[in-house]
Amino acid sequence: MKPKSLNLFRKVLGIFLSVILVATLMPSMSVKVKAAIGTGKLFVAGVDITTQSNKTITTSTTGVTSGTAVLDESGTRPVLKLNNFQYKGDGYSDGRNYYGLFVASGTNIDIELTNDNKLELNDHTTGTQPGNYGVNLNNSTTISGTGSLEVKTGASYSNKGLYFLSGATISGVSITVNVGDAPNGSTGILSGNTLTIQNSTIKSTAGKSTNSTSSGIDCTKLIVENSIIESHGNRGSESYGITSPNSYSISDSSTIIATADAATVYSLGTTLFEISRGSLVASGYTQAVYRPVKNTIKGVGWTNPEGTTGKTTIDVSETARELDSSLKKVKFPGHDHSLTYSASSAVITATCANTDGECDLTDNKVDLTIVKPARTTYGGT
Repeated sequence: MKPKSLNLFRKVLGIFLSVILVATLMPSMSVKVKAAIGTGKLFVAGVDITTQSNKTITTSTTGVTSGTAVLDESGTRPVLKLNNFQYKGDGYSDGRNYYGLFVASGTNIDIELTNDNKLELNDHTTGTQPGNYGVNLNNSTTISGTGSLEVKTGASYSNKGLYFLSGATISGVSITVNVGDAPNGSTGILSGNTLTIQNSTIKSTAGKSTNSTSSGIDCTKLIVENSIIESHGNRGSESYGITSPNSYSISDSSTIIATADAATVYSLGTTLFEISRGSLVASGYTQAVYRPVKNTIKGVGWTNPEGTTGKTTIDVSETARELDSSLKKVKFPGHDHSLTYSASSAVITATCANTDGECDLTDNKVDLTIVKPARTTYGGT
């Protein structure tokens, strides 16, 4: 190779290697892809929202009496925004079942609530044993916002208020579910995976089910954080307030009330749990709690669901164990303080007026004595 050609080759090679070096040192760049939902994947109030003007449902849709439902696809994950959205009607039908809100399998979407929203389905008791689904989501989802949602379904052959096939997170909202009677099963909230409830208020009531199960909440795993939950199973072949194969824990200020009505086979308030703070009340006609319980706070139980007979103390247990199966109602903690305060000289006295016999204060009171500090002057001796 001639000297000039060799120099030119070296220059080109040097430039090429410099470009490669700079490229490898540059931070990786990602391009955000806008979310998009295809037609036939999302139905609200009986219509495909993707086909609506501005992907918005208003009172021009039959059954919608106020507010809006808007599909926002501006981010990387679609968000259905309900704002004071009120609907009552037949919903969307896939040829057999009826849905107030339907999201197809493989479709990712979250829900944002503003103001008070309601989805209500009519009775569907004729045809090939149809089912009512207030909200049906096949992929995992998050329901959040500053508002509330009421879901109500009329009678049908099978009934589900909120159905999350792949689990859900409910955060910072209030949700009320009232599910109609259904001979083949009535469930307020059903989750096929983990159901996480954070900083929310949930009230779920199932309908009667003559041939199957009535459950307030039925999930694979329940996680509760700073929330209030009331869950009720109605009369059925089996009735459950809350049922889950995995233990759930109450370790903060959460409150859970799980009750089950009379049933022909089983009536159970709740399944296994752990409690160290907060409060829990469970009752059922077969027994209050099924499977082991770990409680680091004392509780109390009764032998009838009303909590009026056979009262017994449930001692603290650091290991999970079965509770007495004769207990039809349990309450943790077993005692609620009702305190009044008085002072005399340097002594402040707190007295508990609740005389149920479960108070852990000596003689139902405790004294706090204020001791004068040894040093009373700043910087003094």
